[in-house]
Parts: sequence; C-alpha cells; structure tokens
Amino acid sequence: MYGKHHPTPHALAALIAAAFVSTTALAESFTPIDVPGGTGTRAFGINNLGQIVGRYDDSNGVAQGFLRRANGRYVTISAPRGVNGTWAQDIDDRGVIVGFYFDADDLAHGFVLKDGRFQTVEYPGAMETYIRGIDPYGRLMGHYFDDTGFEIGFVHDRNGFTAELYPGSDSSDVWDGSFEGKMVGDWSDVDNNIFGFTLKRNLFTDTNVPGATGTSIRGISGLGITVGVFDDEEFASHGFAGTRHGFIQIDYPGAQFTFANRINDWGAIVGAYFGADDEFHGYAVTGWEHGPTYPRVVDPKSRTGTRLKVKW
Repeated sequence: MYGKHHPTPHALAALIAAAFVSTTALAESFTPIDVPGGTGTRAFGINNLGQIVGRYDDSNGVAQGFLRRANGRYVTISAPRGVNGTWAQDIDDRGVIVGFYFDADDLAHGFVLKDGRFQTVEYPGAMETYIRGIDPYGRLMGHYFDDTGFEIGFVHDRNGFTAELYPGSDSSDVWDGSFEGKMVGDWSDVDNNIFGFTLKRNLFTDTNVPGATGTSIRGISGLGITVGVFDDEEFASHGFAGTRHGFIQIDYPGAQFTFANRINDWGAIVGAYFGADDEFHGYAVTGWEHGPTYPRVVDPKSRTGTRLKVKW
C-alpha cells in the first residue's frame, strides 16, 4: 500500500472474508484505462460527468497527468514547472483539476488547473504540498511536509488552510470529502502501520476493513460510500467499497494488486492495478452496486447541489 503496511497479521483470512458482502462477478464491468503511448497509467479521480484524471509515464519515463474525457479522448496535463513530473489527482463537476507536480529539485507543489490556467497552491511554510482531492464545495485536501519532514493532512477552503493531524499519529493524509462535510483519509503510527479514518466536525473516527493488516480510505461519494485499499494477512493489496451493508472487495481480473482510488455519486469507481506484466494500469468499474439504494445527490446533467464559492 504505497510502502505502508501493518506488520501484525493478527486476523485470519476467514475474518476478512466475513466482513465482505457477497457480489456477482465484476469481470464484465471493468473498463481498462491506459494512456496511448504511455506506461504506468493510474486513475485517481472521477467526476459525475464521467471525466477521469490520473497519471502516466511518457516516453522519457517522466510522469504526466492526464484527463480522459467522457468520449474516451485523452488530454495530457503537464504543469509548467513540473519538470520532474505531474500527477493529476481529482476533478470536480466544473472541470477543475487538482494535483501536484515536482520541480527541478524534486520537491512537490500542489496545483489547481481551472479554465486552462495552472495555479500553484502551497501550505504556508511547507517544504512540500500534495493536493489529493477537491470536494463538491471546492475545498482542497491533501497533506504537506513541514520543515522537519513531518507529514500533516490539511483542508483548504475560502478561509484558508487548516491542518488536520490524527491525534497521536506519525503522519496524516486527507484524500476526499463529501456533500455532507465528511472527509476521509489515512494515518500511520511510528511503526508505519496504516489506518483509515473519517473526519467530520473536527472529530476523527477510525474506519478500517476488519481483519486487514492496513487500510487507506481514498474516496467518498455523496451517498456516503467509501472506497480505498486494504492489505490482507499476506500484505497483498485489494480495492474495496464500503457500504452500509459491509465491504465489497475489488480485484481487477488477473492483477497482482488492486487499488480503488475514487468514486462518483453514480457508483463508478476508478483506480489502478499492478498486472501480470509488472506494470501499472488504470481501470474504471461499474455495476457492483446492484442498482441505487439511496436517493441520488447530484444529477450530472443539471449539476445541482449547493456549493461554496471558492476562487482560484
């Protein structure tokens, strides 16, 4: 799970299996996402219009961001100062894209891309800033490193930055937020064990896949469905969707590892998998939810919903 693992295999595989609801096979519902001419494609964000963003490696081995339009056309996203790589992490229904880029010194800086214009966004005084997501209100979230190298989560709204550090943690990272104001992410302890959390009204709540050796929550829909990654007792990574009925495991067919990174309000999930060819590939998956069981929050045609006005 990006190098972070819980080292104590304290649960049996049966306990993990018991935490998951039964589903039909997902094989027919997966759509592969690979940028033409690139390698190492990973999908990180999807909005309610079906637009997907992520990153891939170009012919020189440099990471570039991408936008996959609803018609399947790919557009490269390359920050002007991102000489050592650009990662597109999320996109909202207005088409605002957020992420981070690496400068000539290989230091990360957050960015917002709106109407074709890049704006660098950095936590004040930070060594590095990573923007993970943008919620329906235009708030940004992610993490930064202070001058001691300590990793701290943050939220940025019209009032500025707010640091979000899980109490007693060695690091915290905020990934996504919902219409209800709930945010999700992960934190780690001094032994590099990783755990998921939800955050609402300044209250952190542990949210972990039962029996897993590590959990990272990376996305939340307007319906409250969460997605992310968990490691099993053998430290193999699997995607998951967390619903009111339990957890649904997500594994791309034939993959060595699978990551679920984001979900939109219609239940479409995007992520990445590490294939038998020892390469990363992106994917989208639908159909797992067996039809809507909650009222829809956002109509992608009308883009309804109350929003805070955040200027970039």
